[in-house]
Amino acid sequence: MDILEKRNMEITSLAMDGLAARHKAISSNIANANSPDYKAINVDFEDQLKKIIDTEEKKEQHKRESKPYQPDKTDFEYEDFMPETTVSQAKSIGINNVNIEREMAELSKNGMKYNALAILQQKAFQGMSDVIQKGGAS
Repeated sequence: MDILEKRNMEITSLAMDGLAARHKAISSNIANANSPDYKAINVDFEDQLKKIIDTEEKKEQHKRESKPYQPDKTDFEYEDFMPETTVSQAKSIGINNVNIEREMAELSKNGMKYNALAILQQKAFQGMSDVIQKGGAS
């Protein structure tokens, strides 16, 4: 897998967008941990990202086989990406349904994922910069 590949950078960027939306939701949950009747917010985007990757792989397969690509109803394009925000219907564990320990763990996990993707993006851009500045010579 080529780190400079445009497709990889676009998918990584979408994943970072989804993680940023999730971070915002988790932060809201933590901030409202003591708010009466507050319902925790969840953000899901992984299934959409998988559909985009599957669609891109289908396109690549057609290109390798020199066959024309015919989109179908299961295809999911980059512009279709929209992280899904849902309100938790879990039972209340006090004044609301926010579990602060779970939210803090999710915040940490989400932050680590975001940082890992940011490092990948930074390396990809650094690689492009090296090629531009040095012409590929080390």
